[in-house]
Amino acid sequence: MKRIVIIFLSLVCFVSEARAEALRGVVTFACEEFLVVAPERKPHYRGTLVKLVMENGERAFGPSHFESGEKVRIQGEWVDKTIAQRTFQAALVEKAGRIDELPEPITPKLSDYRKGWRSLTRLRLEGVVKTFVSEGEGENTRTHIVLKSEGQRLAVCVWDKVDGEMFAPGSRVSAVGVSRTVLDDKGEAIANELQVESAADLELLAEKPVYFTTPLLVCLAAIFGVVALCLLIAYIRSRAQRSRLEAVALDRQRIAGELHDTLEQYFAGAKLLMTGAMKIDGVPERALLMMRQSADMMASAKRETREAVMNLRSDTAVNGNLKEAVRALAAATNEKKLLRVKTNVSCLPEKMDIKAANDILLIIREAMTNAVKHGKAKNILIVADSVVRDEGSGRRDENRLSGNGFVLRILNDGSPFDPSTSLGPEAGHFGLAGMRERAERNGFKLSFGTERKWTGVKMICDLAGEQ
Repeated sequence: MKRIVIIFLSLVCFVSEARAEALRGVVTFACEEFLVVAPERKPHYRGTLVKLVMENGERAFGPSHFESGEKVRIQGEWVDKTIAQRTFQAALVEKAGRIDELPEPITPKLSDYRKGWRSLTRLRLEGVVKTFVSEGEGENTRTHIVLKSEGQRLAVCVWDKVDGEMFAPGSRVSAVGVSRTVLDDKGEAIANELQVESAADLELLAEKPVYFTTPLLVCLAAIFGVVALCLLIAYIRSRAQRSRLEAVALDRQRIAGELHDTLEQYFAGAKLLMTGAMKIDGVPERALLMMRQSADMMASAKRETREAVMNLRSDTAVNGNLKEAVRALAAATNEKKLLRVKTNVSCLPEKMDIKAANDILLIIREAMTNAVKHGKAKNILIVADSVVRDEGSGRRDENRLSGNGFVLRILNDGSPFDPSTSLGPEAGHFGLAGMRERAERNGFKLSFGTERKWTGVKMICDLAGEQ
């Protein structure tokens, strides 16, 4: 009979309340002063803060009646429907079963949490305890904790007594609860505070120690050993290569010194003797002609020997960096201000066979010498390209070289010459023959001709097999 009277009075109360509404959902948070009710099918969606009715200074429906996960039906009215503070005033709360369990709480981005858009949502926060303050006694005890995470401070309110020694400042904890918007005096949202039901929703997180087990140590030692071995092999190879280069350089200097002290001096002395013999009276005309030819040949041999000595003493191309060697040769020539040399050799390989690089550099030097001596050139252009150009027009065709191959052209603005009519070794001139021999032994294709207003040498260097 008493139950029927309560139901009847409740119905009369609802009929008399013009603004009475109904709210259904699942409890995601319950404390002394309010509930948070979220949609039953989507417990992670934003919930509704439900204030409990007070009668005669006592709670009509105490929080001990509700637990997280219980489904409820609530009669009452809306107090505030704003996104930050969605509040419903309850007149009657009725249980309607429970769901199996609430899903795992969301771990939000801290920037989003600070903005407040996750208000009244079930969350999990982790951080280091900075401050710990308890207030109240008995059932009305509350504990306020400030966590610091990723440079931000997060406020946590636990509706329970918390062990201060366990969760002392400096300890790392995880807290599960519902976020609630904190308003300023003007009613504007300034931050969020995480509302936690009880101390059971706090978890002390221990720092994970790093265990170096025996298999891990063996694995790390093996990796370290392999890396050390590779570094040692690379160091030994580098030292060996450097030693070889130093030995080659010393040997070249020794040969250059011997040539300078022997052959070049002999050629110079023989030329002086031949010149003196030509001044003797009564020498037949035919003998004078033969002596003049011999003197010219000795002069050419002396000059070739001097150039050989200079080439041997030059260590520019010993390291195989042909690009830098060509640029250094051009810079040295320009410093003498007798000839203007420009280069465009960016496509030359930085590393190649040392002997091939040295032969190419000697061919360039000989081509420059011939351009000045025989063609009276004033400007020389050294160009490297990765494609073959048409002989007459200089236009590119589709014959692109593979690998590190390139086409080298030594062009000058001097007088054209015909290599087929040029003097050869039989007349004491070894320049063109030496160029052809150096190109042939490296597999390069050497040709002479003209390109527009330029005269010069073209050499196709196919290095497809080199690295």
